[in-house]
Amino acid sequence: MVNGDLLAELSPAGVSQFRKDFHQMMKVGMEIDRYYVMAEKDLDILIPKYEKLAEKFGKKYKGLRIATKKTLDSFK
Repeated sequence: MVNGDLLAELSPAGVSQFRKDFHQMMKVGMEIDRYYVMAEKDLDILIPKYEKLAEKFGKKYKGLRIATKKTLDSFK
């Protein structure tokens, strides 16, 4: 399992909230990747919104950053 030092500053409720937030970020990112592969038209709206959300995630959980990367065939 993950070393507890990273989340040591958070209460058990805070760790639970972090897990939910992180899971949702990954789930949305994977869904955007699926849309990216299919070349959906809504990507011009979805990707900037996701990037702003990732920035807010980084502000909420200082020291953590979700970076996005676009390639020809995927969005990571």
